[in-house]
Amino acid sequence: MTQDPQPRLPPLSTAEWVDQQRALLRGNLARADRYLSAEPDAPPIPPILGLFARHPHIGGAWLAFSGTLIENGSLPERDRELLILRVGHRTNSGYLLSQHRPMAEKAGLGNDELEALHDEPSAFQWSDRDLHLIRAADELIDGYTVTDGTWVALTASFNEQQLLEVLFLVGSYVCLSMVLNSVELPS
Repeated sequence: MTQDPQPRLPPLSTAEWVDQQRALLRGNLARADRYLSAEPDAPPIPPILGLFARHPHIGGAWLAFSGTLIENGSLPERDRELLILRVGHRTNSGYLLSQHRPMAEKAGLGNDELEALHDEPSAFQWSDRDLHLIRAADELIDGYTVTDGTWVALTASFNEQQLLEVLFLVGSYVCLSMVLNSVELPS
C-alpha cells in the first residue's frame, strides 16, 4: 500500500488558522460558512479551504466570486454542474471531480451522463442543450473562445446573463483546476 503524495502546498490545519483568516473566508460562500462556524457539529474543513487560508485575501475573493456563481447565478444547477464536471475532466482535476460529482447527482445528472462526460461528446446521446454546453466548455479550454456556431446554438437556450455565466463559470473553474493541480491538493 502506497501513501498519497504530499501536496506541494499543503492546506493549513485549523489549528494554524488565525481569526483574520477565518474572517476573510467567512461570508463568501454559504457552504464554506458551515465549515467555518466553529460549532461543535460543524463538518471538518475541506482541504480547499485550508489552501485558501494560506492567502485569505485571494481565497476569500475567489469564494465570493464562486459563491455568486453557485448560489446566486441564473444558470440552472444541472447546467452549472455539467459545465464544472466537464472542466474537471478536461483539466484532469481529481479534486473538482470528487467534490462536484455528488452535487451533479443531486442536480439530476444520471450516472450514464456523468460517465459520458469523460468521452467525446459524440459518444453519447446528449440533449442539444447539454451538447452545446459541453462544446462551449471544450472550445473555451481548447481555443479560449466559443465558436460562432456554438454561440448561436447557445443563444437558443440561454439569455444574456446565462451566456456570461457559462463563460465565467468555465473560466473560473479552469483557473481553480490549474491551482489545485499545481499544488497537488488531494481529492
